[in-house]
Amino acid sequence: MKQTANRLKSARIAAGYVTGREFADKNGVARSTYSTQESGTRGLTAEAAELYAEMLGITPSWLLFGKEHVVLSVDSDDEMDPADINLKTLNVIGAVEAGNWLKSPTWPYKNWKIEICPKDNRFPTANLFCLIVSGNDMDKRYQINDILRCLPIEQDPEGLIPGKRYIVHRTNAEGLIEVSAKELRLHEDGTFWLWPLSNNPKHQTPIEPSEDLVRIRARIVGHSSNE
Repeated sequence: MKQTANRLKSARIAAGYVTGREFADKNGVARSTYSTQESGTRGLTAEAAELYAEMLGITPSWLLFGKEHVVLSVDSDDEMDPADINLKTLNVIGAVEAGNWLKSPTWPYKNWKIEICPKDNRFPTANLFCLIVSGNDMDKRYQINDILRCLPIEQDPEGLIPGKRYIVHRTNAEGLIEVSAKELRLHEDGTFWLWPLSNNPKHQTPIEPSEDLVRIRARIVGHSSNE
């Protein structure tokens, strides 16, 4: 976090702003917010990194990681210059792990991480987010530490699509929530079922979605490539 703060300060000075207060005032940023970010006591969100990069004439990848070239998780392994493509920084807000029951399906804000990926032009106005795979309930398709790019179900213009993978929230009697990934399948009687693609016998039972206890929250639209 401190290294990011140092790069932010260096970029601000290089852009001709003598003080952090001057930069904040001229760009409509709250002084207190910017001060804590430049001092390193508060981290940068994905949105803040993109905003400051545009204001200061730098790239988000340099600001966040100190690198002008980033190997991206896309269809090829080619190294690409972020200045030559449309980058998007997304928040990693939680984990996917069947059998792990939590009070909240997302991490505390201070624990959010950042993932850099190409902009997904299929959903230009959607609020995509990321989750990290922590369990083996979908290990036939996703591995531990894979980053899943997710489209909120209420922003999905295509509705539910059989054969696609979805993020599912299941609530137990104590009100705890399990976050898992399942493949949506259409039964011959017209009902939807959620199937795990797992080699673990503990996670091979399909479940039926419901409005209260088993809710489909997002469609997985990418990990190592678009889906």
